[in-house]
Amino acid sequence: MKYRAQYGYSGQETGNTSFTTPNDRVGGKLAWEWNLPFVTPQIELSRFTSNVEGDLSRSQTVANQQKFSLLLAPPNLPSLSLGYVRQQTNIFTRPEGPLADAITTESVSANLSFLHGAGKGDWSSYYKTSQSEFVENGSVEEIGTKMSGTLNLLEPVDLTPQWGFTRRVNSRGTMANDRFFAKLGSNFRVSPTSTLKPGVEFARDLNRFAALHTDTLAAKLGYAYLAADDSLDVSILGQYILSQRSNTPANPQIYDVSLLFKKDVRDYLHLNHRQQTLSLKITHNQQMNTTSSQTQYGQTSAMLLVSIIP
Repeated sequence: MKYRAQYGYSGQETGNTSFTTPNDRVGGKLAWEWNLPFVTPQIELSRFTSNVEGDLSRSQTVANQQKFSLLLAPPNLPSLSLGYVRQQTNIFTRPEGPLADAITTESVSANLSFLHGAGKGDWSSYYKTSQSEFVENGSVEEIGTKMSGTLNLLEPVDLTPQWGFTRRVNSRGTMANDRFFAKLGSNFRVSPTSTLKPGVEFARDLNRFAALHTDTLAAKLGYAYLAADDSLDVSILGQYILSQRSNTPANPQIYDVSLLFKKDVRDYLHLNHRQQTLSLKITHNQQMNTTSSQTQYGQTSAMLLVSIIP
C-alpha cells in the first residue's frame, strides 16, 4: 500500500491582466492505493480554497473532491482503468461573505490502453453532470470519447493520430454544443540528434440550436535537436491557425513561432549541483484577418531562466 499527503499554497496575485488566470489557492490532498496482482484500487480526497482574503473584489471558491479509480492490468492483455469523481464547489461573493453558488459535478470514465508491436493506443470515454443549486434547471450533461495512438510504420517515422467527440447539453433545452476534432502528428528522426515534427489538426464546434459552426484548421512544423550528451537542447515550432465561422466573413489567421534554447552551463558555473542550465525562450504571435491585409495584432516575448537544482 502507498499513502501520500500533500499541502500547497499559491500566493495571491492582484491586478491580473486579461490574459492571465488567477491560480491563488491553499489546501491539500490525501491519496491511497493498493498494488494487488493485476488490480490497483486508488482513492484521493482533496480540499482547496482560493486565497483571496486580501482582495474583496474577487469571489472565494471552496472545492472538495473525491476520486475513486480501479486499474485492471492483466499480463499480455490491454489494461482498463475505471474512475468516478465527485466535486462540490461553493462560491462566496467575497471572503466570509454569503454563498453565491453551489455546484456539484460528478463524472464516470473508462480508459482502455493497448500495446502492440506496431505501436500503442488509448481509447477513453466519459460522462459528466454538473448541477447548480442556485440556478433553476441549471444542470449540464457532457459526454465525450477520444482515441489516440502511436504507429511505428517505418523505422525513422512515427505517426500519432487522434480523434474525438464531445457533446454538452443543459436541462433547459437551450444549449446543445458538439465538438469534433482530428489530429495527425508525426516524428521524422532525421539523425540520432535531430527530429522533424510536422502535423495537422482540424476541429469543428457546432451549436445545434443556433445552427452555427466554427471550423479551425491548424498546420504545425517543429524541429528538435538534442545533443548526444544532453548538453544542448534546441526546439523550434511554427504553426498556422485559420478559424472560420459560418455567420461572419471575418476569419482570423494566426501565425505562431517559438524558439527554445536550453544549455547545460556546469562547465561555466562550476557549482556542486546536479543540474545547472540556462534556458532562453522567444515567441512571436501574429494575427491577421482574411478580409483585410492589415495586421490586427502582434506580440513578441522573451524569457530567460537559470535553473540550479542540488
